[in-house]
Amino acid sequence: MKRIWVFMDETGVLANAPDQPFFGLGMMKIGQTATLYGELTKLMSRAKSKISPKFEFKFNRINDANQGFYIRMVDLFFDFPELYFKAFIVDKHNPRFYFARYFPGTWEAQIGYSKLLLRNTIKADEQAAVVADYLDRPKASTLYFETEIAKLTRPKSQKTAAPLVFNACMLESNASLFIQMVDVLLGLVVYDCKLQRGVIPSNKAKLSVTAVLKRHLGATNLCGTLDVTKPPYFGVWLFERDDSPF
Repeated sequence: MKRIWVFMDETGVLANAPDQPFFGLGMMKIGQTATLYGELTKLMSRAKSKISPKFEFKFNRINDANQGFYIRMVDLFFDFPELYFKAFIVDKHNPRFYFARYFPGTWEAQIGYSKLLLRNTIKADEQAAVVADYLDRPKASTLYFETEIAKLTRPKSQKTAAPLVFNACMLESNASLFIQMVDVLLGLVVYDCKLQRGVIPSNKAKLSVTAVLKRHLGATNLCGTLDVTKPPYFGVWLFERDDSPF
């Protein structure tokens, strides 16, 4: 059984928000972290010395002055064939989407969709340690993200008794360069969705970074089902089902 790391981040909200029509979850699988972490650390050091000592990779902070560092981060992803990235995108304007049918609140829905994404991306011969971006648990909920993810069961098609997740935790994004990489890749996908929907104006710097990702993938559209299997793997799952996610 191969033990792997899974890093997760989210963007948008599941609650009704006219200016945020999309909710997204991103996950990245990696086995050996050392080499990629070394490259990300060097990139971060250069960004801190040239941009700001407090620099952090966040999609929403891409601008003309720092776009080169984000382009290099995208390039780095494709320098590592063993990486696996999947974006789970919910179009909240889709009339078939109604999370309240299955979940009592947005927190429970986010945990549920995180579990759905993990069950569909962790293979039968893998066990994962999940590290997710930190979010405050609502006082009204008794569910802890880490506990619920650690209890995740395998699909029936995976004929093994080994737990799918052997540990889980949440970290502030500034504590993990891997979560920051997920933030950027997921942000690029959702940005393309928002542009196509016409809910945001175009931004030259963000468009430049998006164009680099599209060139690597050989894709003209990031907002739809995408399954680029050439290593590294990069996929987009546009969630449109109206049946129960489990």
